Amino acid sequence: MRIYQFTAIQPQAVTARLIRASAGADTTVVLDLEDSLWDVDDEARTAQLKAAGRAALTDLARSHANLFAGGPIGVRINRISGPEAALDIDALAQASRTVTFDCIVTTKVETAAEITTALARLREARVAFRTVIPIVETRRGIAALDEIAAAAAEAGLRSLCYGHFDYALDAGWWPIPDPREPDFWSGVEPLIRQIESAGLAYVHPPYFETRDGAGLGRIVERLTNVCRREFGLITVGPRQSAQARRTAERGAEPSIELELDRTVESPTELAHRITASYLAGDRRSASFLLDPASGRFISPHVYLAAREYLRRTAGE
Repeated sequence: MRIYQFTAIQPQAVTARLIRASAGADTTVVLDLEDSLWDVDDEARTAQLKAAGRAALTDLARSHANLFAGGPIGVRINRISGPEAALDIDALAQASRTVTFDCIVTTKVETAAEITTALARLREARVAFRTVIPIVETRRGIAALDEIAAAAAEAGLRSLCYGHFDYALDAGWWPIPDPREPDFWSGVEPLIRQIESAGLAYVHPPYFETRDGAGLGRIVERLTNVCRREFGLITVGPRQSAQARRTAERGAEPSIELELDRTVESPTELAHRITASYLAGDRRSASFLLDPASGRFISPHVYLAAREYLRRTAGE
């Protein structure tokens, strides 16, 4: 199992400390220039956050090049067809004067041509990187998954990621399927087979219940049983990375089945709780929120999906 610990870019000292805390031969820290720098209600502020994130990345590469030499560090960039990607690549090129990135994670990939475009633009800018990991996370992308996976394999890439939360938002799902439920796996396992059939490793989306170590362990066990290749797992912090690592070291236990949370909550109650928690949280520096009461990691996708559900059902 390969761990990809996604981390919001913060002040240098904080980011450097998180990177050091996550050190491990099996762990790549992925600094995020995309969703963590997103004000869902203010496009102008989103642009400011992304500009600040790019500046922080280049400063980190210049002042802490030893961190990049000491362990694998990647970057998630904005979709290659959007306006922010060119700015992201410029920042990566500047940082590449002093560091090499383990991976560049390209988002919202919807066509095979975007694989070629992303690689060409990164190489043209002389970005120093070892590989690219595409994320497929929209209805259009999932519909073209076979073509995208084939193009990735032909280009020599090794992995492909499923973006569950963006896909759920694009598909209009509420509640968003949970890995503790069979319906989640009935949708994910065919994707794993498609990705692995192309000769690629599957990278799994994060589990946002940060206090549920047992639940995370069951996900690792399930993936160990389902995947025929070494798989990747996205985590949201050093503690969760360590939990996943411990489960992988113990080995899978096929007899363990997923246990559902018996707390019954209607879709409307859940949507109200999620939106209230998100709006009450401090999101001045990042769009993701760790709810202190529940330990739940609330992404902007979950908030927007809940908000849209409440909007649709307001007149019912």
